[in-house]
Amino acid sequence: MKKPIIVQQQGTSDCGVACLLSILRYFGGNNKIENLRQLSGTTLQGTSMLGLKQASEKLGMDAEAYEIEDVDLFKMKADLPCIIHLLMEGNMEHYVICYKIPTSKSDFYLIGDPAFGFREWTEEKILSHWKSRVVLFLRPNKHFVYSPQTRFSKVILMRNLIKNDIHLLIIASVMGIIIAALGMSTAIFTQNLLDHILPEFQFKKLYLGLFLFVLIGLAKSGIGYLRGVFLIRQAREFNIRIMDDFYGKLFQLPSDFFISRKTGEIITRINDTRRIQELISYLFGSLIIDLLVVFTSVIFIFYYSSFIGFISLFTVPLFICLMSIFHRQIIDSQKEVMSSSAMAESHFVDVISGIHSIKAVNKENFFIARGKQFYQNFQNKVFNLGFIANTFGLWSEFASNIIISIILGFCSLAVLNNQIKLGEMMAIVAIGANLINAVSRLTNSNIRLQEATIALERMHEFSSNDLMNTDGGKSNELISSEFKFESLKINNLSFRFSGRLELFSHINLELKNGELLIVLGEIGSGKSILLQILQKIYNYDSGSILIDNKELRQIDSIFWRNQIGIVGQEIKIFSSTIIENIILDDVLSEHENVIKFCEYWGFDMFFKKLPNSYMTIVGENGVQLSGGQKQLVGLVRALYRRPKILLLDEPTSSLDEKTEKFVFDVLGKLKSEMAILMVTHRGSVISNADKIFEFKSKTLVQMK
Repeated sequence: MKKPIIVQQQGTSDCGVACLLSILRYFGGNNKIENLRQLSGTTLQGTSMLGLKQASEKLGMDAEAYEIEDVDLFKMKADLPCIIHLLMEGNMEHYVICYKIPTSKSDFYLIGDPAFGFREWTEEKILSHWKSRVVLFLRPNKHFVYSPQTRFSKVILMRNLIKNDIHLLIIASVMGIIIAALGMSTAIFTQNLLDHILPEFQFKKLYLGLFLFVLIGLAKSGIGYLRGVFLIRQAREFNIRIMDDFYGKLFQLPSDFFISRKTGEIITRINDTRRIQELISYLFGSLIIDLLVVFTSVIFIFYYSSFIGFISLFTVPLFICLMSIFHRQIIDSQKEVMSSSAMAESHFVDVISGIHSIKAVNKENFFIARGKQFYQNFQNKVFNLGFIANTFGLWSEFASNIIISIILGFCSLAVLNNQIKLGEMMAIVAIGANLINAVSRLTNSNIRLQEATIALERMHEFSSNDLMNTDGGKSNELISSEFKFESLKINNLSFRFSGRLELFSHINLELKNGELLIVLGEIGSGKSILLQILQKIYNYDSGSILIDNKELRQIDSIFWRNQIGIVGQEIKIFSSTIIENIILDDVLSEHENVIKFCEYWGFDMFFKKLPNSYMTIVGENGVQLSGGQKQLVGLVRALYRRPKILLLDEPTSSLDEKTEKFVFDVLGKLKSEMAILMVTHRGSVISNADKIFEFKSKTLVQMK
């Protein structure tokens, strides 16, 4: 083996963090998948081996990456389990876990593949994919936290979701039981009609029976209607509640959570709530009825004939066997459907939001082709799932027909041998048909159950993620007005993205109230990241950031963000009016104050030129505005909040010279009320600065 190396090999999707989670659990630890994504720097493109190494070290494991030269030596000295980097079909980079190494030529490697589970590979096969020969060895150290896997977390989540609806669901379930019991009366009435009422010419019992038959039918219909009302009401309240809870938690997740997620993927998680509701309705509706039908049907058949009863019981293990055969295929196929759906939706959201850029370079055909590819892939996965479900349904039908034919045959023989009467045979056949249909529905429901279970898992990934560190801002309103900012000090600050090399280190600067400090630097030097660290979007690796001698990490996020104003490189403009984009809050209460603010500082001359002044609807992503107008909206949005610290990221990059001068004049007048930190690559603005720093060799050097 070679000396340990720092490697940047990638693995697609979440295969890397899935391998890391499996090894954590192998050694008796556990963690959340979203936390592993953040620790390893997993992006939309995947995870690097360096990221897995860094994440492992943060989780209390000794981690070393090697490039293997001698495979035989690797087999002798390998410390298992280990993560290896593969190149699969189509040049797709992938991570797997090696649990076992062959001890003879006829033996196999035992591979844990996040995509396909455990597999046995020959040495020839594994070497054909192991092009990079890169391996990551992991072992727990004294800092490793042993944390058994929580087996009932999703059960607890489901319980919490339905606890407010339990009374409605119980009522619906009881009504379902009554409907099932009334349904059994049809078979009993048919048996008595054929065996007693008609042969004995019992007209009074016939009339009474018909009357009761109609009455029972009406009762079933009425109860079924009321049960439907209860279930619809429960569905409405559940969906509103789960949406409020899930959507609320989504906004409380840290900002870096959204950096590694596509918009469409998050949207599909929201749509998953529908599947969970359908599962709940099924569990407290059809499932209970079907279970009751199976139980009572078996009892009735045994009552008429114990021999035929044992035959009917064979239905249950037969369908369970069928379900077990198709179970894994259905789960894997459903996961693929949901994943491909998220990818397709993400692509369409991404393309539509960037349609103007696409048209500008005449690349419509390329993106049309890619869209077709994503959607075709999604439809192929849907087809595969449908094909599996259809095949399962076919075998279920075969099994149902065979069982009902056997029951009918034995019943016919029993009638001919005078063991049972004709009416009893009809009752047994009818009840047997109900039994088989109920068992078939129960096994077919495996598809729905697995779909909802996967949706619950996907939702659990989000809801179990650590929320933003905040006390909810309840105490902040009391102290916000008393907060008097004096200085911001950065001491020996270092930062790296998880899974990457260090971006900058030993950053030192001090910004006092009333100062304008400018940081210069080339593209990619870390200027914007520095501002995002100050916004508490990213955590820094080492060093300190002191706000009036208090460490930034100890300051509540909501309180801190109430004290700062941000103007980023890209200003998010919402599809509403200018004034709504400035306020981002209740327009009615702030309308006049915003206009007065703009008039006082001179911004109104820009907004009054628009067709409807402040009430101009700017379109999605501000399509009706120029780049400069968007920057002005972003600047007013930040200044209107009267921040103690103003963070500016290339704030005048889209402005003409005259407007840029106007902006710096305003900032000069406001400077006495706040501290301003601006990052830029443009040297033309430095004349306005009190202090100037420049990024050089991954650190800051003071120029003025």
